[in-house]
Amino acid sequence: MPEVTSMSACCRASADRDAAAATDVVLAPCLPEEDDVGHDRVVAMTTTRAVPPKTDQQDERDIRRVVQLYGDGYGTGETGMFDEAFHEEAWIFYTRADGVLGAERLKPRSFQVWASFPRATIRVLNLVRSGDVANVMLVCDCGSEGTWVDLHNLLKIDGAWKITNKTATHMSRAGDATTSTTTPARSDEHGEADIRRVVQLYADGFGSGETRFFEEAFHERAWIFLTEPDSTPRAWPLNEEAFTEWAAYERATIRVLMITRSGDVANVLLVWQSGEPENTWVDLHNLLKIDGVWKITNKTATHISRAGELPEA
Repeated sequence: MPEVTSMSACCRASADRDAAAATDVVLAPCLPEEDDVGHDRVVAMTTTRAVPPKTDQQDERDIRRVVQLYGDGYGTGETGMFDEAFHEEAWIFYTRADGVLGAERLKPRSFQVWASFPRATIRVLNLVRSGDVANVMLVCDCGSEGTWVDLHNLLKIDGAWKITNKTATHMSRAGDATTSTTTPARSDEHGEADIRRVVQLYADGFGSGETRFFEEAFHERAWIFLTEPDSTPRAWPLNEEAFTEWAAYERATIRVLMITRSGDVANVLLVWQSGEPENTWVDLHNLLKIDGVWKITNKTATHISRAGELPEA
């Protein structure tokens, strides 16, 4: 199994300054033990809190329950567990061992296929949450159907967590899993620089009057899911119409808080702001490396008022 590196010094220092006022960005590692497919041990990651408050603990339990529903649905012959775990407009993006891309709306075909697969086991490697948005990295062992590394974006909608996107790659393309908020290891500098360039294209497109920045950054079938300040959920495809609207906005800035990557899949946690301070959002972007190029497959976001306390980048 890929090795997972610990959080950066900036988050550790924040926790040391005042544990009671620590950030709501929660990293929840799996235990350091051998996984079900015989790979190396996972190094447990540090968290931003020694003991999370009860609300954090409950949200983490709820998130883990949802991704476990996903795992338990394989081989059941029924789609009910997947229906409960995923938003009805959720998509999957994945690369097979040979690098060939698959992308489709999950419901109903993917659910039916997964229900016919052998039983699967999942192992959570990393859980990142900021208020009403979360991302889970996990290994899914589907027996004869292969072993995969998944990144699941989730959004809390009407009090219930829903998976909005699954972006995955075959284990043979997954490399080492890393989470960084500062300078990456030298061996990974180029890969992380490419990811940062793509999310910067997303930011630079706002107020540019052009859609080309977004078209380069996003996969053509990408979707956005978000909750407004009053918790109203919204979801729509990121097509030319959406990009044209974004290009007419005021200029925007982003602040990358965390990059989680495992080979050809990655997730970026960032803060986006345009115009007045009240127009600030926390985004989770799933990305997939397709034919050597990183593309954003999903943006899941919530208003800053629903995102909890964030660390300084």
